[in-house]
Amino acid sequence: MNSTAKCYDECMFKRSEYLYKKIKPARLFWALSCALLLSGCTVKKAVPDAGSTDAPNEDSAFSADVDPGKASEQSDPSDESPASDTQSATGSAEDGNANSTENNGPDNDDLMDENNDQDIEFANEDGGDDSNASESKTDDKATVYSTENGFVSGVVTEPDDDTEILQMIASMTDEQKAAQLFIITPEALTGVDNVTQTGDMTKAALTKYPVSGLIYFATNLETPEQTKDMLTGAQSYMIEQTHLPLFLCVDEEGGRVARVADNPAFGVTNPGPAIDLGTPQNALAAGDTIGSYLYDLGFNTDFAPDTDVLTNPSNEVIGNRSFGNDGETVANLASMFADGLHQHRILTCYKHFPGHGDTTADSHTGTAVSGKVLAQLWENELVPYFRDYHGNADFIMVGHISLPNVLADNTPATLSETIVDGLLRKELGYGGIIITDSMQMGAITDHYDSAQAALKAFQAGCDMILMPKDFPAAYEGILAAIKDGTIPKERLEASLERILRVKYKIMQP
Repeated sequence: MNSTAKCYDECMFKRSEYLYKKIKPARLFWALSCALLLSGCTVKKAVPDAGSTDAPNEDSAFSADVDPGKASEQSDPSDESPASDTQSATGSAEDGNANSTENNGPDNDDLMDENNDQDIEFANEDGGDDSNASESKTDDKATVYSTENGFVSGVVTEPDDDTEILQMIASMTDEQKAAQLFIITPEALTGVDNVTQTGDMTKAALTKYPVSGLIYFATNLETPEQTKDMLTGAQSYMIEQTHLPLFLCVDEEGGRVARVADNPAFGVTNPGPAIDLGTPQNALAAGDTIGSYLYDLGFNTDFAPDTDVLTNPSNEVIGNRSFGNDGETVANLASMFADGLHQHRILTCYKHFPGHGDTTADSHTGTAVSGKVLAQLWENELVPYFRDYHGNADFIMVGHISLPNVLADNTPATLSETIVDGLLRKELGYGGIIITDSMQMGAITDHYDSAQAALKAFQAGCDMILMPKDFPAAYEGILAAIKDGTIPKERLEASLERILRVKYKIMQP
């Protein structure tokens, strides 16, 4: 039996195990199905490449509870390479360039008080004696973690309840809470033209803005060694300062969205577009391939798979990124692709809720409209989301799609409480992290400034804001809303709980 087949069998086993743990009436069925499965095959981990020194542990697969650009018209993370929001810095690929100007990163004046411009500690007590290891203690339980290729490893106990997470949240300042709601590019963080290393400027910016994550594009990724050093440097520094890991993100779907595989310097295989995969085994193998090289480089989050159902054959923005034109097919293949990523501890993101496959326009450049009514969405577009019964989506990304026959206006889904909180959170019961699509797209920037858009998205029910056009303005807008009570404490802490719960997964050995 080859390694892909073994990995496939293991995923089937894990799904039945999920039913055992989560659905008590199904335990008899679990026992019978496992007996049948084990009678015909050997279930074990897929064998990593012989040359890999960073293969995941046997327990590394886990179930989920779930380019910005440099130009203002930059597209969403799923389509194009970035350029800086404002190209004021020139001639350096190092974020420590003294001649750089920080136009879309931190201003020269601190946004935080001097009292907050210090080592940030979210845990109750802290320790650790080097830049690659940190120690925190909660009651009598010690948590020690170190970074390895950008990952957090070591002795970490996932909380049995929310007590530790709530204590961590309680120890955070308003500034730190606001920053944890954002994933941005290293260019937006530092104001540098193109970041290819983690230097003093990145570290200073992370101290001021302890964001939840960083997303990298093709221009950031030059060679395997450079990428590993850059990601490990950022992760090590964040762990040292906050005792929390960064989400280190990339768009790597395969096919035409492949930031890593499209660069010959990395020497990895592009498994091809989703539409050509065709079978669960092929989808699993594609996710396994991508997950393997992302893990080796130090990434921990892939904004994939694309779970759009291609119901409009004229739709080119999605096109062959979709697994097909039938909701059940997309659900099954996307699920297997996500299983492959999870074999290597890579967090997954289903996108673009509630479905970008019916549109003709591109939300990167303007309003993208779906004319479907809600009943039609339930029949096809929503199937991959409510079929995610075994919890493969760590994140769900909401698209900037307008649904006039559902909402009676052209409000982007990202900013609609009816869609985000009502449909996704309440009706579908999704308990993981809800993140916006890139907030630099024309569907947003043509109608809202960065502060308005960030606040509206959060009020609609999104937990995280991805790549606002003007990060400092978006951050200040959220911070002001926290301080004046526009964002209620309970609502803020609910999002932070979801974010930190997923971060605990990254910290598992």
